[in-house]
Amino acid sequence: MTGKTIYPANRGVDTILSFEGVTLGGQKNASLSRSVRTVDVSNEIQKQWKSYLPAEKTWSLSCGGMVIKNQESFNILERAFKQGDKIDITLYCGDVKYIGSAYISSFPILASFSDTYTYNISLIGDGELNASFE
Repeated sequence: MTGKTIYPANRGVDTILSFEGVTLGGQKNASLSRSVRTVDVSNEIQKQWKSYLPAEKTWSLSCGGMVIKNQESFNILERAFKQGDKIDITLYCGDVKYIGSAYISSFPILASFSDTYTYNISLIGDGELNASFE
C-alpha cells in the first residue's frame, strides 16, 4: 500500500435532476454548462501579453429521458414551458448539489416507431447557480 486514498468515480446514473422539489422520472442524462465572458484589459502601449478579467457568468442545463405517463415532474415542465414560467432546479452530481432557477428554452418530444416517447430539454439559467458539497 502506498498510503493513497482511492476514491470511486461518480457514475452518471447517480445524477438526479429535480424541478420544484420533484425528481424528474425517466431521466437518462444531464449536462451542465457554465461559462464566463471575459473583458480584455491588455496594455496596448507595452504590447506584451494579453490580460483579461472575468465578467458575467452564465449557466445552462440540458437533459433527456423517457416520457412517463402522469409523471408529476414532467407535468411541471409542460406547464412551465407553456406559460413561460421560471422553475427552480436542483441537480445532484455525486457529492455536489447545484441549485438555481431557469427558463425552458427548448423542449422537444420525440416519438419513435420502435421505441418509447422520449424528450430533450434545454434550460437557461436565470441568476446564480449555487453549489454545495455534501
